Amino acid sequence: MSISRTGSTNTRLLWGVAVPAVVAAVAILSLTERDRPQGQSEAEDNCVQATDRIERGDTAGAEHYYRLALAADSTHPRASFGLARIAFAAGKYTPAAQLLRQAMLRDSDNYEIAYHLGLTFDRLQRPDSAAAYLRRAVELEPTFARGHYSLGMLWLNRQEPDSAVKYLESYLALGPTDPQSVREVQQLIEAIRYER
Repeated sequence: MSISRTGSTNTRLLWGVAVPAVVAAVAILSLTERDRPQGQSEAEDNCVQATDRIERGDTAGAEHYYRLALAADSTHPRASFGLARIAFAAGKYTPAAQLLRQAMLRDSDNYEIAYHLGLTFDRLQRPDSAAAYLRRAVELEPTFARGHYSLGMLWLNRQEPDSAVKYLESYLALGPTDPQSVREVQQLIEAIRYER
């Protein structure tokens, strides 16, 4: 069907609404280098769009923009990390691990990437790799409470109570704000000590 300025009311209405909307969409999506904030790449633009979609609960839209970011820069760490988190949430741990490793290659000092890689390896039942990346996360960010907690739980699951207590106490020392979590971890530490 062709759209013309003449013809039925429906055709004129379509022309009056559809064309301006398409022009606006093209203008928004085609930022030129001149319009882009200095130093921001096409990949980063797409990651911003993906983050916006995540905040609106649109996982499919976020995945689309992260993939566009990787098409623009195949090793973009933020895009790899975003796609990995989506894959992890969907229970796709092997692809998540691959994407997280890719992100670590470009951003090896990012404690969040290391943390999520540790969680992913834990889900893949690779406890040695999980422990290594979780340790890396708390080395990079010593005040990262979730990292200490996760390491404590990992060691507890591996039947290593001394290491579990060490990291769970570190978690408590960082002052978590959830009183229920504090109580549960304190009780867990007491139970571990009682069983020894």
